[in-house]
Amino acid sequence: LDAALALVVVARQWTLPHRAVLSAALKVRSQAICSLFEGSVNLLLSVLLTVLWGLWGVAASTLLGLLMTSGWFIPRLAMCDFPMRTRKYWTDALVRLLLHLSLSFSVAASVRWLAAGRNSYFWALANGGLAGVVGMGSFWGIVLDADARKRVRALVRRAVN
Repeated sequence: LDAALALVVVARQWTLPHRAVLSAALKVRSQAICSLFEGSVNLLLSVLLTVLWGLWGVAASTLLGLLMTSGWFIPRLAMCDFPMRTRKYWTDALVRLLLHLSLSFSVAASVRWLAAGRNSYFWALANGGLAGVVGMGSFWGIVLDADARKRVRALVRRAVN
């Protein structure tokens, strides 16, 4: 269940930069309509899948609702503002995202296996910290391109100074 919810969080993070671009361009109406549609799909799927799978159904319906609506439509709307070829955009972005997801998921599953049977706060914090560090490292190295990493470094330097 926790891995499914983590996938929902990562999938939701996928749309946030695109939403920021659309908000900066004052294209809010289409986002609002898409969010309402996503909520409707999520509610319908939650009712159906919860009966079948319980809490797993809730997590699955949230992920499916996102992927069926905002997960592709919001990036498509944002992509209209950039002179980039559609296929190149999706292949570049999705390959990096899938690499990040596979690495993060495998590390989270390994850490969970290591923590099995160890009932202490120390092991919970150590394993959660390890999964977080590896997840952030893979996000930095895989998801962010060189230009984005350069901008983040400059932003951190300004914040520190």
